[in-house]
Amino acid sequence: MRGLGWRYRSVDQSRRGNPNDPRAVAFIDFEADLCNLSPIDESSIDLVIVQHVIEEIPAYETALDEVARVLAPQGTALLEIPFAPGLERSERQAPDRFGNVWRFGADLPDRVRERFAGVEIVVLEEAAYVGRLLVCRQPHR
Repeated sequence: MRGLGWRYRSVDQSRRGNPNDPRAVAFIDFEADLCNLSPIDESSIDLVIVQHVIEEIPAYETALDEVARVLAPQGTALLEIPFAPGLERSERQAPDRFGNVWRFGADLPDRVRERFAGVEIVVLEEAAYVGRLLVCRQPHR
């Protein structure tokens, strides 16, 4: 994407990737924990993309706070977080094969709305995959 003129920073907790889901991660620019993005200035990022990470974080609400903190006032956060609307409340679970420690339920969008004034849920469908993308704008300050 840099070859197309995009400017971005790719962040992951490890340059080696998730030990539960190994893959090539040579694109990682620097290591940081999503619960502590202190290397990134407040309100400095126009677009944050977090794909299938929040469910792996025991203190996921802290991670959501950090995403809101670094997001620019007119920015957008795209959060792909699996959740089951039929499950009333989110449940902590033993890590599964991907390292997921949360099974999110219908209360997840409310947890996200505590941090962002605008949250839209977009259903993603591709072949057999069905997921949900939370498009978040206007972080609460």
